[in-house]
Amino acid sequence: MAKMDNPVLESVRQAYVVMKNEIKKYFSGKRMLLFLVLLAIVLVILTSAPFLIGSDFSEGQMLTMYLTMSPLIVLMAATLFASITIVSEYEERTALIVFTRPISKASIFFGKLAASLIVTVGFVLLYYLYASLMMVIQFGSVDSGIPVSFGLACAYAFGCIGIAMLISSFMKKSNTATILTFVALMVVISAASMVLSLAGMNVSWMIDQAAGSISNCSPGYRDYTNEQLQLMAQMMMDPGSFIDFNAYASALIAASTTFPPGVLASEFLNTVMVDSGSWTFGAIGEMFGSMSVSAPDVLKDTFTMLAWGVVALVGSFILFLRREF
Repeated sequence: MAKMDNPVLESVRQAYVVMKNEIKKYFSGKRMLLFLVLLAIVLVILTSAPFLIGSDFSEGQMLTMYLTMSPLIVLMAATLFASITIVSEYEERTALIVFTRPISKASIFFGKLAASLIVTVGFVLLYYLYASLMMVIQFGSVDSGIPVSFGLACAYAFGCIGIAMLISSFMKKSNTATILTFVALMVVISAASMVLSLAGMNVSWMIDQAAGSISNCSPGYRDYTNEQLQLMAQMMMDPGSFIDFNAYASALIAASTTFPPGVLASEFLNTVMVDSGSWTFGAIGEMFGSMSVSAPDVLKDTFTMLAWGVVALVGSFILFLRREF
Protein backbone atom coordinates (compact mmCIF):
# COMPACT_ATOMS: atom_id res chain seq x y z
CA MET A 1 0.00 0.00 0.00
CA ALA A 2 2.93 2.31 0.61
CA LYS A 3 3.70 2.36 -3.08
CA MET A 4 0.10 3.19 -3.96
CA ASP A 5 -0.02 6.04 -1.42
CA ASN A 6 3.16 7.66 -2.73
CA PRO A 7 2.42 9.40 -6.07
CA VAL A 8 6.09 9.54 -7.03
CA LEU A 9 6.68 5.84 -6.46
CA GLU A 10 3.44 5.04 -8.25
CA SER A 11 4.53 7.11 -11.26
CA VAL A 12 7.87 5.30 -11.31
CA ARG A 13 6.10 1.95 -11.14
CA GLN A 14 3.82 2.92 -14.01
CA ALA A 15 6.77 4.13 -16.07
CA TYR A 16 8.52 0.80 -15.43
CA VAL A 17 5.47 -1.12 -16.68
CA VAL A 18 5.31 1.07 -19.80
CA MET A 19 9.04 0.55 -20.37
CA LYS A 20 8.72 -3.25 -20.18
CA ASN A 21 5.77 -3.32 -22.55
CA GLU A 22 7.55 -1.00 -24.97
CA ILE A 23 10.67 -3.17 -25.04
CA LYS A 24 8.52 -6.26 -25.64
CA LYS A 25 6.83 -4.42 -28.50
CA TYR A 26 10.22 -3.55 -29.99
CA PHE A 27 11.42 -7.14 -30.01
CA SER A 28 8.18 -8.48 -31.43
CA GLY A 29 7.96 -5.88 -34.20
CA LYS A 30 9.32 -5.76 -37.73
CA ARG A 31 11.51 -2.76 -36.97
CA MET A 32 13.70 -4.85 -34.68
CA LEU A 33 14.15 -7.39 -37.48
CA LEU A 34 15.06 -4.61 -39.90
CA PHE A 35 17.55 -3.15 -37.45
CA LEU A 36 19.15 -6.54 -36.81
CA VAL A 37 19.48 -7.16 -40.54
CA LEU A 38 21.11 -3.76 -41.09
CA LEU A 39 23.42 -4.27 -38.10
CA ALA A 40 24.39 -7.73 -39.36
CA ILE A 41 25.23 -6.31 -42.79
CA VAL A 42 27.43 -3.63 -41.23
CA LEU A 43 29.24 -6.17 -39.04
CA VAL A 44 29.77 -8.59 -41.94
CA ILE A 45 31.32 -5.83 -44.03
CA LEU A 46 33.58 -4.66 -41.20
CA THR A 47 34.56 -8.20 -40.23
CA SER A 48 35.49 -9.12 -43.80
CA ALA A 49 37.81 -6.11 -44.20
CA PRO A 50 40.96 -7.77 -42.74
CA PHE A 51 40.55 -10.73 -45.08
CA LEU A 52 39.88 -8.59 -48.14
CA ILE A 53 42.74 -6.15 -47.54
CA GLY A 54 45.21 -8.75 -46.33
CA SER A 55 48.55 -8.15 -44.65
CA ASP A 56 48.39 -4.39 -45.26
CA PHE A 57 45.40 -4.10 -42.94
CA SER A 58 46.51 -2.18 -39.83
CA GLU A 59 45.16 -1.71 -36.34
CA GLY A 60 44.51 1.95 -37.14
CA GLN A 61 42.36 0.99 -40.10
CA MET A 62 40.25 -1.39 -38.04
CA LEU A 63 39.82 1.12 -35.24
CA THR A 64 38.89 3.87 -37.70
CA MET A 65 36.30 1.66 -39.40
CA TYR A 66 34.50 0.69 -36.21
CA LEU A 67 34.57 4.14 -34.62
CA THR A 68 33.41 5.84 -37.81
CA MET A 69 30.42 3.52 -38.02
CA SER A 70 29.43 3.96 -34.37
CA PRO A 71 27.34 7.14 -34.86
CA LEU A 72 25.51 5.42 -37.71
CA ILE A 73 24.50 2.55 -35.41
CA VAL A 74 23.11 5.09 -32.95
CA LEU A 75 21.29 6.94 -35.72
CA MET A 76 19.71 3.73 -37.05
CA ALA A 77 18.45 2.75 -33.59
CA ALA A 78 17.01 6.19 -32.86
CA THR A 79 15.35 6.30 -36.27
CA LEU A 80 13.76 2.85 -36.06
CA PHE A 81 12.77 2.81 -32.38
CA ALA A 82 12.49 6.27 -30.82
CA SER A 83 10.79 7.89 -33.81
CA ILE A 84 7.59 5.87 -33.26
CA THR A 85 7.36 6.08 -29.47
CA ILE A 86 4.68 8.78 -29.32
CA VAL A 87 3.02 8.71 -32.71
CA SER A 88 2.35 4.95 -32.53
CA GLU A 89 -0.06 5.44 -29.61
CA TYR A 90 -2.27 7.63 -31.78
CA GLU A 91 -1.80 5.84 -35.09
CA GLU A 92 -2.56 2.40 -33.62
CA ARG A 93 -5.36 3.89 -31.48
CA THR A 94 -3.92 2.33 -28.33
CA ALA A 95 -4.16 5.76 -26.76
CA LEU A 96 -7.91 5.23 -26.42
CA ILE A 97 -7.18 2.43 -23.97
CA VAL A 98 -4.02 3.72 -22.32
CA PHE A 99 -5.23 7.26 -21.63
CA THR A 100 -8.50 6.13 -20.07
CA ARG A 101 -6.69 4.10 -17.42
CA PRO A 102 -5.35 5.58 -14.18
CA ILE A 103 -1.87 6.16 -15.63
CA SER A 104 -0.31 9.56 -16.09
CA LYS A 105 0.99 10.85 -19.40
CA ALA A 106 4.29 11.55 -17.66
CA SER A 107 4.65 7.86 -16.79
CA ILE A 108 3.91 6.90 -20.38
CA PHE A 109 6.40 9.42 -21.75
CA PHE A 110 9.28 8.53 -19.44
CA GLY A 111 8.59 4.81 -19.76
CA LYS A 112 8.88 5.07 -23.54
CA LEU A 113 12.00 7.21 -23.22
CA ALA A 114 13.61 4.66 -20.90
CA ALA A 115 12.76 1.83 -23.31
CA SER A 116 14.32 3.64 -26.27
CA LEU A 117 17.46 4.42 -24.28
CA ILE A 118 17.86 0.89 -22.96
CA VAL A 119 17.45 -0.74 -26.37
CA THR A 120 19.69 1.77 -28.17
CA VAL A 121 22.46 1.79 -25.55
CA GLY A 122 22.24 -1.99 -25.30
CA PHE A 123 22.92 -2.43 -29.00
CA VAL A 124 25.67 0.20 -28.96
CA LEU A 125 27.30 -1.71 -26.09
CA LEU A 126 27.12 -4.96 -28.06
CA TYR A 127 28.64 -3.17 -31.05
CA TYR A 128 31.59 -1.89 -28.99
CA LEU A 129 32.10 -5.28 -27.37
CA TYR A 130 32.17 -6.88 -30.81
CA ALA A 131 34.62 -4.27 -32.10
CA SER A 132 36.87 -4.80 -29.06
CA LEU A 133 36.75 -8.58 -29.52
CA MET A 134 37.73 -8.28 -33.19
CA MET A 135 40.65 -6.02 -32.31
CA VAL A 136 41.86 -8.43 -29.64
CA ILE A 137 41.63 -11.37 -32.05
CA GLN A 138 43.37 -9.48 -34.86
CA PHE A 139 45.97 -7.41 -32.97
CA GLY A 140 45.92 -8.59 -29.36
CA SER A 141 44.95 -5.24 -27.85
CA VAL A 142 42.19 -2.65 -27.60
CA ASP A 143 42.66 1.09 -28.00
CA SER A 144 42.51 3.02 -24.73
CA GLY A 145 39.93 5.41 -26.16
CA ILE A 146 37.23 2.77 -26.66
CA PRO A 147 35.53 3.25 -23.23
CA VAL A 148 35.43 7.03 -23.69
CA SER A 149 34.10 6.60 -27.22
CA PHE A 150 31.34 4.36 -25.89
CA GLY A 151 30.36 6.96 -23.31
CA LEU A 152 30.21 9.64 -26.00
CA ALA A 153 28.14 7.33 -28.21
CA CYS A 154 25.66 6.98 -25.34
CA ALA A 155 25.45 10.77 -25.02
CA TYR A 156 24.85 10.98 -28.77
CA ALA A 157 22.15 8.34 -28.42
CA PHE A 158 20.40 10.47 -25.81
CA GLY A 159 20.51 13.50 -28.11
CA CYS A 160 19.25 11.56 -31.14
CA ILE A 161 16.45 9.94 -29.15
CA GLY A 162 15.36 13.35 -27.88
CA ILE A 163 15.15 14.68 -31.44
CA ALA A 164 13.35 11.53 -32.61
CA MET A 165 10.75 11.79 -29.83
CA LEU A 166 10.23 15.48 -30.56
CA ILE A 167 9.44 14.66 -34.18
CA SER A 168 7.25 11.75 -33.07
CA SER A 169 5.23 14.07 -30.81
CA PHE A 170 3.65 16.05 -33.61
CA MET A 171 3.49 13.50 -36.42
CA LYS A 172 0.41 11.45 -37.35
CA LYS A 173 2.05 8.50 -39.11
CA SER A 174 4.89 6.29 -37.86
CA ASN A 175 6.48 5.89 -41.27
CA THR A 176 6.49 9.63 -41.83
CA ALA A 177 8.05 10.18 -38.41
CA THR A 178 10.75 7.62 -39.17
CA ILE A 179 11.63 9.18 -42.52
CA LEU A 180 11.64 12.69 -41.10
CA THR A 181 13.83 11.60 -38.17
CA PHE A 182 16.37 10.02 -40.50
CA VAL A 183 16.43 13.07 -42.78
CA ALA A 184 16.74 15.44 -39.82
CA LEU A 185 19.62 13.55 -38.17
CA MET A 186 21.45 12.55 -41.34
CA VAL A 187 20.89 15.49 -43.68
CA VAL A 188 19.26 18.60 -42.23
CA ILE A 189 21.46 19.04 -39.16
CA SER A 190 24.65 18.34 -41.14
CA ALA A 191 23.59 20.78 -43.87
CA ALA A 192 22.84 23.44 -41.27
CA SER A 193 26.28 22.94 -39.71
CA MET A 194 27.95 23.28 -43.10
CA VAL A 195 26.09 26.47 -43.99
CA LEU A 196 26.73 28.07 -40.59
CA SER A 197 30.40 27.11 -40.82
CA LEU A 198 30.72 28.64 -44.30
CA ALA A 199 29.11 31.77 -42.89
CA GLY A 200 31.94 31.96 -40.36
CA MET A 201 29.89 30.98 -37.35
CA ASN A 202 30.98 28.70 -34.53
CA VAL A 203 29.28 25.32 -35.02
CA SER A 204 30.80 23.44 -32.09
CA TRP A 205 27.38 23.54 -30.41
CA MET A 206 25.79 21.50 -33.20
CA ILE A 207 25.13 17.87 -32.26
CA ASP A 208 26.72 16.46 -35.40
CA GLN A 209 29.94 18.36 -34.71
CA ALA A 210 30.02 17.19 -31.10
CA ALA A 211 29.45 13.62 -32.30
CA GLY A 212 32.80 13.81 -34.09
CA SER A 213 34.46 13.29 -30.73
CA ILE A 214 33.15 9.70 -30.73
CA SER A 215 36.02 8.94 -33.10
CA ASN A 216 38.44 11.75 -32.27
CA CYS A 217 38.68 10.81 -28.59
CA SER A 218 40.65 7.69 -29.55
CA PRO A 219 44.46 8.15 -29.60
CA GLY A 220 44.76 5.35 -32.14
CA TYR A 221 42.21 6.97 -34.42
CA ARG A 222 43.97 10.35 -34.23
CA ASP A 223 47.38 8.82 -34.92
CA TYR A 224 46.14 6.87 -37.93
CA THR A 225 44.18 9.80 -39.38
CA ASN A 226 47.08 12.23 -38.97
CA GLU A 227 49.41 9.69 -40.54
CA GLN A 228 47.11 9.43 -43.57
CA LEU A 229 46.89 13.22 -43.86
CA GLN A 230 50.68 13.54 -43.87
CA LEU A 231 50.94 10.73 -46.41
CA MET A 232 48.46 12.52 -48.64
CA ALA A 233 50.42 15.74 -48.24
CA GLN A 234 53.64 14.02 -49.31
CA MET A 235 51.92 12.54 -52.37
CA MET A 236 50.57 15.93 -53.40
CA MET A 237 54.00 17.54 -52.95
CA ASP A 238 55.47 14.86 -55.21
CA PRO A 239 52.70 14.20 -57.76
CA GLY A 240 55.10 12.41 -60.09
CA SER A 241 54.98 9.44 -57.73
CA PHE A 242 51.40 8.63 -58.70
CA ILE A 243 50.70 10.55 -61.96
CA ASP A 244 52.14 9.98 -65.43
CA PHE A 245 52.55 13.63 -66.35
CA ASN A 246 53.22 13.03 -70.02
CA ALA A 247 50.06 10.97 -70.46
CA TYR A 248 48.08 13.45 -68.34
CA ALA A 249 49.27 16.49 -70.32
CA SER A 250 48.70 14.75 -73.64
CA ALA A 251 45.13 13.93 -72.63
CA LEU A 252 44.49 17.53 -71.60
CA ILE A 253 45.93 18.85 -74.86
CA ALA A 254 43.79 16.43 -76.88
CA ALA A 255 40.67 17.60 -75.05
CA SER A 256 41.52 21.29 -75.19
CA THR A 257 40.47 23.79 -77.83
CA THR A 258 42.32 26.77 -76.36
CA PHE A 259 45.85 25.56 -77.06
CA PRO A 260 47.01 25.21 -80.68
CA PRO A 261 48.21 21.83 -81.98
CA GLY A 262 51.88 21.14 -81.46
CA VAL A 263 52.22 22.90 -78.07
CA LEU A 264 54.66 21.16 -75.76
CA ALA A 265 53.09 18.92 -73.13
CA SER A 266 55.30 20.37 -70.42
CA GLU A 267 54.34 23.90 -71.43
CA PHE A 268 50.63 23.10 -71.32
CA LEU A 269 50.93 21.26 -68.03
CA ASN A 270 52.83 24.18 -66.50
CA THR A 271 50.11 26.57 -67.68
CA VAL A 272 47.27 24.47 -66.30
CA MET A 273 48.81 23.47 -62.98
CA VAL A 274 51.00 26.41 -62.06
CA ASP A 275 49.43 29.48 -63.61
CA SER A 276 45.97 28.37 -62.52
CA GLY A 277 46.49 29.89 -59.10
CA SER A 278 46.30 28.20 -55.72
CA TRP A 279 44.91 24.90 -57.01
CA THR A 280 48.26 23.27 -57.65
CA PHE A 281 49.40 19.94 -56.31
CA GLY A 282 51.86 21.74 -54.06
CA ALA A 283 49.17 23.97 -52.58
CA ILE A 284 46.90 21.00 -52.01
CA GLY A 285 49.80 19.16 -50.37
CA GLU A 286 50.41 22.11 -48.06
CA MET A 287 46.71 22.15 -47.19
CA PHE A 288 46.76 18.47 -46.21
CA GLY A 289 50.03 18.97 -44.35
CA SER A 290 48.51 21.70 -42.22
CA MET A 291 45.52 19.55 -41.26
CA SER A 292 45.48 17.38 -38.18
CA VAL A 293 43.02 15.70 -35.82
CA SER A 294 43.49 16.82 -32.23
CA ALA A 295 42.04 15.52 -28.98
CA PRO A 296 38.48 16.85 -28.50
CA ASP A 297 37.00 18.52 -25.45
CA VAL A 298 35.16 15.41 -24.26
CA LEU A 299 33.24 17.12 -21.47
CA LYS A 300 32.06 19.94 -23.71
CA ASP A 301 30.96 17.59 -26.48
CA THR A 302 29.20 15.32 -23.99
CA PHE A 303 27.33 18.29 -22.53
CA THR A 304 26.42 19.51 -26.03
CA MET A 305 24.87 16.19 -27.05
CA LEU A 306 23.05 15.81 -23.74
CA ALA A 307 21.78 19.40 -24.00
CA TRP A 308 20.29 18.68 -27.43
CA GLY A 309 18.53 15.70 -25.94
CA VAL A 310 17.20 17.59 -22.92
CA VAL A 311 15.87 20.52 -24.96
CA ALA A 312 14.24 18.21 -27.51
CA LEU A 313 12.70 16.01 -24.79
CA VAL A 314 11.28 19.03 -22.96
CA GLY A 315 9.63 20.15 -26.19
CA SER A 316 8.42 16.63 -26.87
CA PHE A 317 6.97 16.28 -23.37
CA ILE A 318 5.08 19.57 -23.64
CA LEU A 319 3.63 18.59 -27.02
CA PHE A 320 2.67 15.17 -25.67
CA LEU A 321 0.86 16.64 -22.69
CA ARG A 322 -1.11 19.01 -24.90
CA ARG A 323 -1.92 16.51 -27.60
CA GLU A 324 -5.39 15.03 -27.64
CA PHE A 325 -6.36 11.74 -29.29
